[in-house]
Amino acid sequence: MYDGWLLRIRRSRDRLLEDIRGAKFFAEVHEKTFSRLPLPPVTEEIVSAISSARHADFNLVFWAWLGAVALADHGRASVYLPGAGIKSSLSLLLMVGADSGIGKSAATAEFLDFFKKIDEKILLHYEELNAKIAVDNRVRVRRMRELCNSYARTGNPEQYEKMLQAEKEKKTKLVPPCFTLSELTSAAYSQRMASQGFVGRIDPEGIPLPKGAMDQLRKYWSGEPHAQDRISRGQTVSYDPAIIDVTFTQLGPFQALLHDQEANNRGLIARMLVYRHLPDEIVYRHERYPLSDEIRQRMENVLSRIIGALDAVHEKACFSMELSHDAEQFWNSENELWMQELRNWEELWKIEEWVRRIGEHALRIAGILHLAEYSDPEISSIDESEIRLAFDILDVFAHHMQICARSTADEREQACARDVALWILEYNVETFIATQLKQRLKSSYRASEIDVALYCLERNGIIVSIGNDITLRRRGRPRSCEYRNLYFQPSLI
Repeated sequence: MYDGWLLRIRRSRDRLLEDIRGAKFFAEVHEKTFSRLPLPPVTEEIVSAISSARHADFNLVFWAWLGAVALADHGRASVYLPGAGIKSSLSLLLMVGADSGIGKSAATAEFLDFFKKIDEKILLHYEELNAKIAVDNRVRVRRMRELCNSYARTGNPEQYEKMLQAEKEKKTKLVPPCFTLSELTSAAYSQRMASQGFVGRIDPEGIPLPKGAMDQLRKYWSGEPHAQDRISRGQTVSYDPAIIDVTFTQLGPFQALLHDQEANNRGLIARMLVYRHLPDEIVYRHERYPLSDEIRQRMENVLSRIIGALDAVHEKACFSMELSHDAEQFWNSENELWMQELRNWEELWKIEEWVRRIGEHALRIAGILHLAEYSDPEISSIDESEIRLAFDILDVFAHHMQICARSTADEREQACARDVALWILEYNVETFIATQLKQRLKSSYRASEIDVALYCLERNGIIVSIGNDITLRRRGRPRSCEYRNLYFQPSLI
């Protein structure tokens, strides 16, 4: 019986070795997605319908939906924790890396069409407003001329005061706000922010954020006042700037930005939510069908409600959404748990600065979902289930942040995982310590790349972590870890 068990192990081991040598066995190492989470009814209905109708990956549509809701809000709403006195905007920096041809345009098309229509309506509306301003200014010029002539003849001080009042009544032509950014430069961001107080971009084939705008974007995300000096107009200040940037890009530029030392040092990456895309098989079980008029109308109604009146976009009448008592208690405990895990677990140290902002990220995600769900979001509190879901969503983001932080190229990940697996299986290693393996392969791979390989081998059921100090939580692993080869064969020793 024992010999039969060994034979089965050997046969499976031989098959595994054959697969590893001849195929891309470790094509991907991560598997957490948003499609498996219990999303709120409005979000679930709209995202699922668009995903099926457009035959687009659910996760990509969900990404685009978060950005669309935040963009529709354009900096009006914030989330407030009464007990802690913390107030957070809904500014978002979202970036997904994906191969070409996976449906990035399909995932964003419905939302981009909506905002294009809104921009067209705003343009027409502001043309009417500017036409009235032009007429009022012509009337004012005529009245000013009459007052000047009268004052020149009489020197009456009352006439002079009327002239001053008429000058104050001079109206400046309004620049229509725009919900979509076409020019990706530092100057474009500054000019748009100075004129309207928010900047938005949803780009299905875009490029990462411009280097020259790193400091600007970091400040916008944090809600720091933005000032711009103009020779012709003096200084303009935006006291509540809002930035919403949703970018779908190729894996190359995506990885390059994440490993850009300058972007990391300036804290930009810590303020971003990133996702390295894999096709979600759940989506493709559905047949493609046209998006119903009912769903499209429902989506447009939700986003239009959030935008508010077109002629009030400039004013940005702000309001706050508060967490319920239970929600705030859960936020405090969950945020503290992440901080504890940051101190105890090596995996989270790789994204330390991002984890330190996870509480604020959670507030923003919860606020966005709450905004989409309720017609009176400022009246109804954000409850515990919403903030719990926000942390679950961020657990997915953290998973992808870890993967992205540990490597720079899929091909190299796969090569390292393959070489580590071959060493373990071919040499029939029973147990080993991570540091031992890193020392052995240091001439070929960095320690961070071997961490990815070990993570991959665990996911594929080839090794398992062991040791007296292993008390695994739901995230990460201890700094020093011993592993056992699940395909070890005593008979080969």
